[in-house]
Amino acid sequence: MHLHPAEIANEIKNFRFFVGFDEALLLQLATMVRQIDFARGQVILETDSMNEKLYFLREGIVEILVEGEKVNELNSVGEVIGEMSTLSAKPVSAQIKAQTAVRCFYISVDDFAHVQPNQRDRFQFLLYKIFSGVLTDRLLKTNEKAKLYEITARELKAAKRELELVSAAQMNFLRAESSPIQQTVLLLEPNKKQQNIIKTAVGSTGVQLMIASNLEEAQKIFSDKVPNVIFCDQTSVEFLNWTQTQNFKGQTVLVAASDIDFEKLLSLPFVQNVITRNPEDRASTVKSILTTLTKILHQTYFGVEKYLAWGTDIKSLTIGSSTERDSNREKMLAHFKSLGIRGSLLDRLQVAAEEMMMNAIYDAPVDALGKPLYNHLPRTTQVDLHVSQAATLRFGMDGNLLAISVQDPFGALSRDTIIKYLQSCYQDRAGEMNQEKGGAGRGLHQILESCDWTIFNIKPGERTEVIGLFDIDHKIDGAPQFHYFFVR
Repeated sequence: MHLHPAEIANEIKNFRFFVGFDEALLLQLATMVRQIDFARGQVILETDSMNEKLYFLREGIVEILVEGEKVNELNSVGEVIGEMSTLSAKPVSAQIKAQTAVRCFYISVDDFAHVQPNQRDRFQFLLYKIFSGVLTDRLLKTNEKAKLYEITARELKAAKRELELVSAAQMNFLRAESSPIQQTVLLLEPNKKQQNIIKTAVGSTGVQLMIASNLEEAQKIFSDKVPNVIFCDQTSVEFLNWTQTQNFKGQTVLVAASDIDFEKLLSLPFVQNVITRNPEDRASTVKSILTTLTKILHQTYFGVEKYLAWGTDIKSLTIGSSTERDSNREKMLAHFKSLGIRGSLLDRLQVAAEEMMMNAIYDAPVDALGKPLYNHLPRTTQVDLHVSQAATLRFGMDGNLLAISVQDPFGALSRDTIIKYLQSCYQDRAGEMNQEKGGAGRGLHQILESCDWTIFNIKPGERTEVIGLFDIDHKIDGAPQFHYFFVR
């Protein structure tokens, strides 16, 4: 049906790009508007063809194809088609096809050449106003798509990271040298979401997992079958104390938030294993639980390998003297630079490594009676360690995490000392325990703040290992996490 210009003007005034045009302008534009229909499957614009028509969709659905693949569809009344090719005077970049029966208005660019000279400027203004509206709308839609793409990309990246972290931890658990695991784990966790996360962590290990949501449930499970390991959140101290009245001989792991109550922790001397977690980081929580189970059930506490994917190349350097710190640090940095690590991550890395080596040289060595040998010395004083006193710097990276560790042969760092140091660090009182000599208090604080996770593995009188883990892509949001394990 042929429409009168007044009818066309009445219809297009509701199109998004003509809203705000006065009636006179719309009526003049309507005299140039033509009607056209396309059958389902008919090509409206062909790739690489020249186009001099600006189409406005009235009814139907139009699809956009690139090399035969559908990349978008248009179905909104008033949607503009072909604007880029008319504006740029370049070939059409994609095929435009009628997905259903389609009805359009169109304006031929040639029509503007026939406008009366005294109206030409007005029509040119009108034309470019239309183009401006079209391009602005396209830009907004492109930005929205880009935003959605970025969100999707982040979600995919997070999913990939989670899969890799969890599968690496599962592989490490299964590859740990031990007899087949026939052990039970009791989890006391009131939060259902965290319960599900830990179920995911333990489900593939063959370990029997028993879950309680409150004290009464935990006591009943414990009475029916005494577990080998108890994971307990920091709100369940009453249950931890109760297990001691039952003469529990297994291992207890306190799973805490970063805002851990250190005073309460000091009152639980039987809790020799503590891990903190970020409740929002599911992948790291699963990895932490699995790695903790690997260490406790297989009795293999030491080694940075447990926190990296199986098969990761780990480098080792001996720390035999305070003069070797600089060369060891430079070798480590050169290794990571060769793997593409740059910028602030390297800065954080070398701060942590320096403090770990300083502690291994000056604070860790003790005599046969446990008396410190060198921690009274200024850190500028040269110390040469006997071969039996030497520490080891180890480092590696698996694509998601970068790890460093320093291990010494003394095991002089006590549980209460670590807790008090951590307490002073988290309460902005770092260094107060070492006011006379400085050193380890602030050094520990710098390690914690530099790393995303700090792990202490200690066998009293035999060995201490401090591990620092770094997320390669970014510094983890929130407070840094720490774990400690004291080997019986």
